Amino acid sequence: MSNAPRSVIVAAALCTAQALGAAADRAAAFAGGFRPGAYRIDAHYGMPHLEQNLRHARTTERRCLHGVGDLATVFPVLRDTSMQGCALERAERIDAGTLHYTLVCRSSQAPTGSAVVHAEPGRIHGVLHVKGGAKNMTYSQRVEAARHGDCTSG
Repeated sequence: MSNAPRSVIVAAALCTAQALGAAADRAAAFAGGFRPGAYRIDAHYGMPHLEQNLRHARTTERRCLHGVGDLATVFPVLRDTSMQGCALERAERIDAGTLHYTLVCRSSQAPTGSAVVHAEPGRIHGVLHVKGGAKNMTYSQRVEAARHGDCTSG
């Protein structure tokens, strides 16, 4: 248990909650261009350091995006084991439909990077740029997502 007076602990907790609330408010202010629903997400990996036939991998998935907070997870590469402990955070609004994120990782050996995501009703597109990591490589992932109706349960 901390030896700090209870009022100091409460004040610190309130400051932390206010900072988290401010980040959520920035993302919520952006919400005008985003429509929750089921999206088909097409991802294209750009890896210039690989041989010609390997440098452009593509994936497609269907996923339910419930709110603006899900825009930070729209890049499939973020679920890869090489990105464990990393997330897009610190959303900053660029304009009415565009957010800029910073890639934040828990490990000092992890990659660095940033992403820009643009949303308009029924459509999302963005690009994530990643540099570093154990092999000190650079790559990007571009996503195009189209809304295909409402989310269904189970």
